[in-house]
Amino acid sequence: MKEKQKVNYREEQGMLKLGYNEATCKENSNVRRDLELCEKYGYDYIELRLDMLKEYLKYNTLDDLKEFFAKSKIKPFAFNSIENINFCSAKEWEELVNLFTFGCKLAREIENPYIIVVPTMTDEICTKDE
Repeated sequence: MKEKQKVNYREEQGMLKLGYNEATCKENSNVRRDLELCEKYGYDYIELRLDMLKEYLKYNTLDDLKEFFAKSKIKPFAFNSIENINFCSAKEWEELVNLFTFGCKLAREIENPYIIVVPTMTDEICTKDE
């Protein structure tokens, strides 16, 4: 009897890819753990958080991250996120530009195609009538 081969049904059928958003468990995880779990459970993409990447890079190198993606089937999909981009002070704007620049440089290195930008949406600024 012929041995049955394991088939990745999603890839064979050209179906949607499975992605993981790090914001899902950001209070209980870190980049290294998220990458390991995504690899273990068959995810195709990961949406990395910029704040979590800054923490990751305190203890790991950019080369460590590049090496992981080079060896893994998981690919970066987007950086999450640049937030509160409108109605900010000059100091806050400078911090946002620095975060965006950090994200762009990192994105180029690991071939991350997108950065998510989220406008300010608070009760103090926006009302239901606007």
